[in-house]
Amino acid sequence: AHSFPTRRSSDLFPSHDKAADCLLQPMVGECLISTQNAEKFCYAGAGKSSMQDLQLQYRQLVTSGPMWGRGENLLKNKALEWEIDALSDFSAWLNSLELTGMQMDRRPALLTLHDLRWRWLNQSLELQFSLPAGCYATSVIRELIITKENTGLDEDSD
Repeated sequence: AHSFPTRRSSDLFPSHDKAADCLLQPMVGECLISTQNAEKFCYAGAGKSSMQDLQLQYRQLVTSGPMWGRGENLLKNKALEWEIDALSDFSAWLNSLELTGMQMDRRPALLTLHDLRWRWLNQSLELQFSLPAGCYATSVIRELIITKENTGLDEDSD
């Protein structure tokens, strides 16, 4: 049987803990998205809602990223402050998106493939999977084929 090499965030990012924390440990006030029905929830904080904590653990809720435009930003508290600060250097772009009529929305920051199937056909690899609306197959394929060898990182860079 063939298997894909596993790829950890530490293989790509020397300071992987910070990158992983942003995606896996939401801030209070962050917008979480249900992987079941795309419903959006405001994160109450660790221990405040055991249901949210459990759904995060099992990736039934995931953190989100902005699709900038007109309208209300769904983030609250520290999460809103953090996002505004992180995007402050891009105010001209954000204003342009608003002026063109784009509507503010959120997209999941993580995607879990539950039905990935693959097989080797001679020298070619055939992949099969389905994606929710708004997700791109090219992004999934890129993530599947990135390896330590083609990132330019040394073996000892952990």
